[in-house]
Amino acid sequence: MHDPYPRLRWYCEHDRAKAADDAFAYVSDGQNPANSRRDLLIRYFGLEKSERGDRAREIARGLDYAGFVDGRLFGELSNVYRFGDWALFAKLAEAFPSLGWFQDQARYRGYLFSLVATGRGGEVAKKADEFLAKDAAKAKPAVGPFDRVRFEMLKALAAGKDMVPVAKAANLGVKEYAQALQIAAQWCLNLQRNEECERYASAYRALFKELPPRRYGVKFFDRPVNSIAAWRGIADSLEKTYVDVKMCGELDSLETDVATGRATIEKTALDSKDAKMEVSSFCDVEGVKVVMRVVDANARAVEQGFAGGIGTECYFAPGADAPYICFCSTPKEGVGFVFYTAYSSAYAQRVEFDDAKSPYALRQETEFADGDYALMITLPWRAFYQKLPAAAGTEWRFECLADGCSWGGSQGIHESSSWGRLVFNLKPAEIAAIRRRLVYDTYKTWNRTGHGRLSAFDRWGDSVVGDPEFSDAVLKPLESALKAEAAKVTATMSDDEVNEVYEKGAKVWIGLDHEIDALRQAWLLKKFTDAK
Repeated sequence: MHDPYPRLRWYCEHDRAKAADDAFAYVSDGQNPANSRRDLLIRYFGLEKSERGDRAREIARGLDYAGFVDGRLFGELSNVYRFGDWALFAKLAEAFPSLGWFQDQARYRGYLFSLVATGRGGEVAKKADEFLAKDAAKAKPAVGPFDRVRFEMLKALAAGKDMVPVAKAANLGVKEYAQALQIAAQWCLNLQRNEECERYASAYRALFKELPPRRYGVKFFDRPVNSIAAWRGIADSLEKTYVDVKMCGELDSLETDVATGRATIEKTALDSKDAKMEVSSFCDVEGVKVVMRVVDANARAVEQGFAGGIGTECYFAPGADAPYICFCSTPKEGVGFVFYTAYSSAYAQRVEFDDAKSPYALRQETEFADGDYALMITLPWRAFYQKLPAAAGTEWRFECLADGCSWGGSQGIHESSSWGRLVFNLKPAEIAAIRRRLVYDTYKTWNRTGHGRLSAFDRWGDSVVGDPEFSDAVLKPLESALKAEAAKVTATMSDDEVNEVYEKGAKVWIGLDHEIDALRQAWLLKKFTDAK
């Protein structure tokens, strides 16, 4: 096989297995050029988890990899470590010992950690000392004082010792000491040593001041406040709070992955140094509203693109243990990204971002004025129909991160336990008003699609695609009960009647698919098992 590349390239596109067979035959032949063998070996077998991959990596130990560079491959090698395949990462490092990529100090520490994770911790101290001695002998050593501490911590980890004394003995500044604790916690978490991880994490948290949780009383307005212009009319009646808790407190130079605010935008002379973000919240029959406003003398420059302005990364959860959504915004575009932590179910409904026509859709508006700019977000009650804040003192969670600060006091992203609280003390008449809107809206949907010719009831009643027995025994009684609730809906319903129809009718109409799924599961369980 004088020139393998044309054939291998063709096979790679059409039959990966045949390409690998030919590549292995080529690299196994010591008569072929070393460069070509080296290239094919890494490309085809560097990451292969098989006996053949192990044999190929054994061959690799005899080849010279100095100066070999392949950015795409290195990205894949990094993923082996990030995804926790410590055994394979150690094999790769030992299979390609002269590959410069593995001689980078950070990656070599990854190799040493992989030895700990695979039960080879006894080798770590010797290998770490050899690496450090080799680096110290260079004309320009690459391992700095804090990097040397990391190597010493790895030696302690491998020996089963506490890493805190190692960090303390190095007389680190508070910021580097905090980072060392974070590293120790991460290593223990990766090794599933949860108690040790919590100990290091607690030591890290103890470096910060205790911040009282921010609580914000959410007022209810009888008439919908459905625009920024309308909000300006009631703004003075709302509590004023600001995104003013510095992220990481006195450790403000520690890196976080909050990709918001001016961190990603080049500052200009028109970026106001004293601009800060005000946060307010309220609710009406449409949903929960959150307004983020920045007082900025250069607001028009932000609007025109001559200044960066302040963007946000926000979190919202309808309860302490409820799934949350994360949404990021920029001053001009508003919310441009939403991250969910749960699929829609009978217990948690996503607030839709990409479907503006959905009854669960997040609504937003941005506005620029001569002295400020604002973003108003509406989270519809329909998405929280199972958990409306009916009880006095109900707390939902909210956080806003912007320009290196937080509203609720979080010191990092996605730290749900430290978010601020939106506190609801709705009166019975206000809860009834919210339910009334939901009853009327879902009643319209029910009348239009709830029992039409393509409804779930008719589908299950179909003898070909459905289950008439299940339909007759379970769904027809449910349909009759829901029709009876629908018959009670009038324009003059009392609050008590609204509450009754909401519980027995509207909540089922909204979650009808989930209700039928649960009934179907119970039906099948009873039919084919001894379940009562």
